[in-house]
Parts: sequence; C-alpha cells; structure tokens
Amino acid sequence: MDVDTKDEFGLLRPGDLLSPFLHGGTLDGRELPYEQLWQKRNVVWFVLPARAVATASPYLRDVDDRLSALTPPDTSLVISDQAGDGLPLNCVVIADRWGEVVQAARLAADPAHWPPVDEIIDWVEFVRAKCPECPP
Repeated sequence: MDVDTKDEFGLLRPGDLLSPFLHGGTLDGRELPYEQLWQKRNVVWFVLPARAVATASPYLRDVDDRLSALTPPDTSLVISDQAGDGLPLNCVVIADRWGEVVQAARLAADPAHWPPVDEIIDWVEFVRAKCPECPP
C-alpha cells in the first residue's frame, strides 16, 4: 500500500525522503542537481519564489556562511524557485546525506519571520551527530 506522508499542504515530513529528481542551485547561481549531493552531503533546501531570493539574500548568505564554517564541510545550501515533489514554494527542508528529511517548515512571506539561523544550524548539527561514523 502506498501511503502519502506529506502534510496537508504537500510538505514533506520528518522521515520522508527527498526526490532524486530535484534541482536547485547555489547562492552564486551554479546549478546543483540533488543527484550530485545524494550520499555525499547533508542538505538545507529552500524553495522560494525567485523574487523572494533577493529579499532573503542576507538571511541566505548568513546560512551559507555558517554552513561553510562547519568542520568537516559536509552540508550544502540549495535554493530552488520550482516547487517539487513534497517541496512547495516557501519552505525549507533539512535532510541528511541519504535524503531523509529531519525537519521541514513552511516559511512566512517575510524573512524576518523565518526560523532563526541558529535554529537551522542546530538542526544541521543534529543531522551530523545522528551519523558521526558516516564519511563526509
């Protein structure tokens, strides 16, 4: 039996898996298909309308800088302006290197009401501690 585990808004929930067909990019505009990250890097995935990326640039830059400072560097920030399977617009999903979602949240229109960057990093640290023997 196929069970739909998404919430009432279509958002993935903890324990769900990211689709291997997702595509996004980096803050500097490089394309980054999920298949290049799978089994290699944890992911913080923002799905935002293109106009929101510019508005949220300082927030996203802060997240990216904090992720880049982690040792070992094992987590990527990915941004997409296309909704995908279980990733509607205006959401953030944090997943481990195997694509298992550990946290997912809808985002307000105003980045001032998004989760604090420290909370995003705390979830990433949780993912990293969940599997310390996994190679980066």
